Amino acid sequence: MSKTKQETRLGEAIRAARHAAHLTQVGLAKALGERGFVYSEQAIANWETGRVTPPMMSIKGKQSLLDALAEALDIDKMKLLEAANLASGDEMLFAPDLAEIMAILVAATPSQRRTIKRVATELIKADV
Repeated sequence: MSKTKQETRLGEAIRAARHAAHLTQVGLAKALGERGFVYSEQAIANWETGRVTPPMMSIKGKQSLLDALAEALDIDKMKLLEAANLASGDEMLFAPDLAEIMAILVAATPSQRRTIKRVATELIKADV
């Protein structure tokens, strides 16, 4: 499976932020572990090379992986998303929208998250 530009840019953004924070891949894995996200050095290497896309929407407690990465790397999560230039097809997925949606999901209870997912899925299917 070939890597997409999105995966490569996100990986490059994570690597650049990690270097700027003077962290090794092991150090980043440890920092994420302290925030409840358990990933190996190899997982981080896979993110940085674009082999695997990190599950940025993954939520532990009241924090998303995006929040934990931004905190561990001492970078604003918006800057991390902008650096990655996340795109959906030819359309730019605007970082402010994504950050707002993630904040809603992080604040929601598991039951509310299921409802949000169901409603969003229905809206997409209805093409509203």
